Amino acid sequence: MKKFSLSLLKCLVVGLGLQSAILAAPANDSFSAPTLVTGLPATATGSNVDATLEVGEPLPTAYTIEPFQPAKASVWFVWTSPVTGSVQIDTTGSDFDTILAVWTGSTLTTLSEIDSNDYYFGSKAAVFIDVVQGTTYRIAIYGYEDARGEISLSIENDTTSRISGIVTRPDGTTPLAGIDVAAYYKTGEGLEVRWEYAHVGITRADGTYSIRGLESDTYRVQFADVEIGDYQPEYYDNVAVIESAADIVVSETTTVTGVNASLELASKITGTVTGPDGTTPLSGIFVWAYEFDPVNGNWDYINGAITLPDGTYRLGSLAPGTYRLEFDDIEADYVREYYDNAADIDSATSITVGAVSTVPGINASLTAASKITGTVTGPDGTTPLSGTNVWAYEFDPANGNWVYSTGTSTRPDGTYRLGRPLEPGTYRIEFSSFPSGDYFSEYYENATDAASATLIEVAANTTVSNINASLRAASKITGKITGPDGTTPLGSIVVFAYRFNTSSNTWITTSATFTDSNGTYRLGPLEPGTYRVQ
Repeated sequence: MKKFSLSLLKCLVVGLGLQSAILAAPANDSFSAPTLVTGLPATATGSNVDATLEVGEPLPTAYTIEPFQPAKASVWFVWTSPVTGSVQIDTTGSDFDTILAVWTGSTLTTLSEIDSNDYYFGSKAAVFIDVVQGTTYRIAIYGYEDARGEISLSIENDTTSRISGIVTRPDGTTPLAGIDVAAYYKTGEGLEVRWEYAHVGITRADGTYSIRGLESDTYRVQFADVEIGDYQPEYYDNVAVIESAADIVVSETTTVTGVNASLELASKITGTVTGPDGTTPLSGIFVWAYEFDPVNGNWDYINGAITLPDGTYRLGSLAPGTYRLEFDDIEADYVREYYDNAADIDSATSITVGAVSTVPGINASLTAASKITGTVTGPDGTTPLSGTNVWAYEFDPANGNWVYSTGTSTRPDGTYRLGRPLEPGTYRIEFSSFPSGDYFSEYYENATDAASATLIEVAANTTVSNINASLRAASKITGKITGPDGTTPLGSIVVFAYRFNTSSNTWITTSATFTDSNGTYRLGPLEPGTYRVQ
């Protein structure tokens, strides 16, 4: 979906209606009824089509930050390890974008996460864990947002390569626990060289770590105190940027040892973020630090933190230097601003940070934002639709069109909050299930295009609520595109649906989509009728 613009595909999609078939949930949708997997190596298959998240079901740690909760439609597997050792668990053979998590525990309330992953083999997931003979592991497989399809689960001995070492404090002796150690591999040549994230390990109580799941390649390694920020990040071997880092050559099925680091103490910026009254603490506000890059003339992101329930934050892992801060509420309840009460980074106040020091009192009092809120449901007017796009349009008098202003997507309960940035003005709202095509798009209130949509007036610091929609289910055409051998899947192929127009006596494009990495596509939404596909 990266090579063509969203607006291009949107203009190719025509929304009309047909009730789609409703399938039964998978047998292993519930944690209490998992699919049994036995042996080593072991495999299992299944589907997450029409799967759900249970009430009280925990999500993998990396996928639980509101409003970005991409782990949806979980199904469960259970496996008791017949050995003690290292294993690889993956979803390589699945035909959709998966998230994988491995847990221990016998109930939803007692689950303890061992590891999770979203993007390892392209859109497929993999974890590399140490297992103990006789221990039972609960394996959950989710769809990333709207991704649904056939599951192929594999468990086998871990024969991948590793990078290992130890991380200590500045004294070079005292071990550091909880440090993220990430490996990057090189892509491109010359001016197009980029270092892409490969995999991460986290230091144990004794300071040791192991980055698993590596292929034969050349890597560079970063050490970062992500959770606390008491130490400065660095790259191996003791450099500040990845471009100057040492190459680590990893052969097939080997462990490269001795990739160690002794991290320097970091400086910090601290403060409190409150609401408009200057007193009420705001929790969950992102605080971003930027440092000026004279080479490109921009303020580049350096690090970030999130405010605690009492509104305080601690922005660490900073080297001595000059910074500017951004306060950002991704929930869109408050207006983004920069320190000190500036609308953009260029007019923000600079903060000078010395060596191994803390700059306190960098506070912010955020202004309430204007919002549009509502709920999106299915055809029955009751079933909530998760992941539905909600787009706001403003009138542009220069070209006489309604142009995109901002957007969001619905939560699992079908609700949405449309803000950031939402200036006072007049809007029209579109609801769309793009790119899944499961439902027909419509504009508020029950209109087929922006020109006939209901106007929504938004004043300063106000919330316009109950801008709801009940979308009609749609039909789809699905398939798979391969190369000349009939087997090799082709990704990023554009698929068009045409329908005959009697007025113009021509076949008109009514819908378009792309194939995913497995060559599969879902073309919709489509009205009942006769189509031709390109």
